[in-house]
Amino acid sequence: MGSFTLNFSPDRLITAANIIDNVLYFTDGENEPKRINIETFKAADHSNGTTSIYGRNFLERDITVIRPHPQMVINSNLSAEKDIPIDAEEPLVLTGRAQVFSNFTRLIGTAIEAGTVFTQRGFYYYESSTEPPLSTLVASGTKKEASLNGGSGFKEDVSLGVDKKFYYVAYAKTQVGSTIYGDIVAFKTNAVTTDFPTVQTVAHEKEDNLHYTLKGKVTDNGGSPIVEVGFYFYFLNFLSTTAAPGTLVGDQNNPIENAYKRVSTNFEESTGEFTIRLDPPPFSIFYYQAYAVNSDSGQDEGLVKNQTISEGQGPELELENLHIRQ
Repeated sequence: MGSFTLNFSPDRLITAANIIDNVLYFTDGENEPKRINIETFKAADHSNGTTSIYGRNFLERDITVIRPHPQMVINSNLSAEKDIPIDAEEPLVLTGRAQVFSNFTRLIGTAIEAGTVFTQRGFYYYESSTEPPLSTLVASGTKKEASLNGGSGFKEDVSLGVDKKFYYVAYAKTQVGSTIYGDIVAFKTNAVTTDFPTVQTVAHEKEDNLHYTLKGKVTDNGGSPIVEVGFYFYFLNFLSTTAAPGTLVGDQNNPIENAYKRVSTNFEESTGEFTIRLDPPPFSIFYYQAYAVNSDSGQDEGLVKNQTISEGQGPELELENLHIRQ
């Protein structure tokens, strides 16, 4: 903890110090007294050359006995039904750094009761290019109430569109009706992004022993239109000791050695389903792998599946060449 935060001068000595209920009080006779909760600061992170508490570097407000003026008008009601301990520490609300994902944003807060009881907590968020005053954020912003379960930390997921700037603040209401706010924090939602398509190698359907229909399905287009679907396939003699391939796709999406690639011409865009017809040779194992290509990101593939052809097509009987011995 640096003297710039404590506001003490090396030229002045600490003139008084005392520990009361595990809280250290001290002063240099010039500045207002300071207080430190010993256990809280002992458990803090001191690894980066300063003291990190509540997930941030400690501030003067964490140790001074002077409290800042309210950020908003406090409307409180006196009640004889509320029993608040006279030795309670000050409750605290912290606004965390929002986690921005591709299709939603996670708002994060911490509410430390410290002797009081919170009856409600949550967030206010407000779209703006510049930071609004707290009164505007609360009056004109959107309120998102969070659960009181789960300890001091709380979070809520919100969908806010793309490429927009927001400001938000965490809040908590106490049992006597007052509201405590954290700091105002800014975040920006992601711009529109695309990804590779998601495709499944579904199954094969046997027409007869040497004729199969291979089935694939696009489950997600990745944010851009599908421009091509199909299958890679590969044949091995079923007595071969060659290792089964983990993929049939080689460099630049070409088939691996001795494999083939065929485009499907019957892609059903509404369901994502597509097929090809395959005529494998007898006494073989055939491997197949579905693929799909979208316009923005390119190609992705499903898993490799296989089927063993244990015999050939049965021969047809030619009656004109059949001779019966009498």
